Amino acid sequence: MMAFWTAPDYPESAWLNDRLEWYQDQKFGFMMHWAPYSLWGCIESWPLVEEDKFGRPDDLKAWTERGKDMQRFARDYRALPKAFNPVKFDPGMWAVAARNAGMKYVVFTTKHHDGFSMFDTRLTDYRITAPDVPFHSNSRSNVVREVFNAFRKEQFAIGAYFSKADWHCPDYWEPSQPARTRNPNYDTLAQPEKWRRFVDFVHGQIEELMTGYGPIDILWLGRRPGAAPAAGHPDGPARGHGPESSAEAHRRGSHSGRAIRELPNAGTGSAGQTAALCLGNLHDDGRPMVIQTR
Repeated sequence: MMAFWTAPDYPESAWLNDRLEWYQDQKFGFMMHWAPYSLWGCIESWPLVEEDKFGRPDDLKAWTERGKDMQRFARDYRALPKAFNPVKFDPGMWAVAARNAGMKYVVFTTKHHDGFSMFDTRLTDYRITAPDVPFHSNSRSNVVREVFNAFRKEQFAIGAYFSKADWHCPDYWEPSQPARTRNPNYDTLAQPEKWRRFVDFVHGQIEELMTGYGPIDILWLGRRPGAAPAAGHPDGPARGHGPESSAEAHRRGSHSGRAIRELPNAGTGSAGQTAALCLGNLHDDGRPMVIQTR
């Protein structure tokens, strides 16, 4: 059972409630993480975090055969895309199987915390369509597009999971310093320009997804990226209108803030607006966020 709370005195309540009612009516959906780490049969991203030992169990061959050497392990994990060539990739089969199971929506991981993009982003070379990835020459190399199109064909609602944290981006994990936790490994308040670059990078990738991949019904934002200066936060482009001012939200480190810039491909909402339900991040009072576009 999934329960949501909304307050009638907030301006977005009517269309927010419409989207929540729609989402709860979906009941059963298909969410998947899939990227080069599947070559090792390990959990997504988490093995890269030194303190998250659960991601590197003793029965993980890729860990033990490297002598449990974190530096060596991380280096080889980062290089996995150069061996990733899923020539049997067929999202149409996934969509049919999910439909036959009674599912109504899909949420596909466009990018997890390790920073590898499964779509043809123009903002980083760490992506499925990069020249050093064998699969880049395949006609289906833009995996996100192929997945979304295949599931739309089966009348699924489309969800994009996107990690705000990016452990490959040097403006999140500074390469010259150890990164032992999930959070930025430098003082973002002391280096606001560096953090601003990261925020702009995240905003740019979200905008690519929301404008270049057809109607998106759900945007699932994963991993709050740690403390951020008031100058910007990666949540910014995926915000519904919150009860606080943006400055107050950043001061308290909350999940409230401003609305997304105009993005034309969000799912249809009420009263002539469009809205994509934004999951994975809630307002302080528990309300889920929605992308509102006009």
